[in-house]
Amino acid sequence: MSINWWEKTQKDIDKLASSKVATRTDAQLQAQDNWINDEDIQSRRRAGHALAHDKISESLKNSRKFKEAIKNRDQSFRDDPKFKEAHKKRMQLLHDDPVWQENHRKGLEALRSDPERWAEYQENYAKGNTAKYEDPKFWTNYYAGIKKRDANPEYHKKRLGASKQKIRKPVQTPLGVFETQTDASNAHGFNNTEKLRHRIKSPNPKFAEYKSLTVEEYEKLSK
Repeated sequence: MSINWWEKTQKDIDKLASSKVATRTDAQLQAQDNWINDEDIQSRRRAGHALAHDKISESLKNSRKFKEAIKNRDQSFRDDPKFKEAHKKRMQLLHDDPVWQENHRKGLEALRSDPERWAEYQENYAKGNTAKYEDPKFWTNYYAGIKKRDANPEYHKKRLGASKQKIRKPVQTPLGVFETQTDASNAHGFNNTEKLRHRIKSPNPKFAEYKSLTVEEYEKLSK
């Protein structure tokens, strides 16, 4: 059965002509425009909607069904290696984004400057952080991570390098310049750094070439 498009179009036009919008007077349409363009009215309207949204959201969060749904939701997708890798990349992109970093900093400042919100945040964080220790899965992943880390030579190399950068005390001896007292002691065959430190502090002229260096002096001399 073919559709009579002309009759259908006429019916649509008649329907529109009889609608409330089509039958409004110019004064009514102008009043509506004034209402839409009144920033004070619209500001109060938005604030009212936001307040209602917050009340509904808070009520929902405190409901028993919502809490049960959150507790029982399926989180197995987090164990998928593909998800982990994609999540890691997303987070790295965020951390490398200066706009995100600035917004994150402002958000933390606003949170810390509000005593009530900050106290609530700390309480919720403590609850979540404590709860994870009661999950056997957490400890399984924790020890698996340690085992994987300890088997990686690069990890220990980077860790040792970071420790050196943090606590290094460069020195100069007759054998050259060294980044740490330990390196210098090993080069001289000393059992520990005590003999080296004694020579650095000694006023004896024969130990004049043993001296402490600043990090800047070491970097300049080691080039």
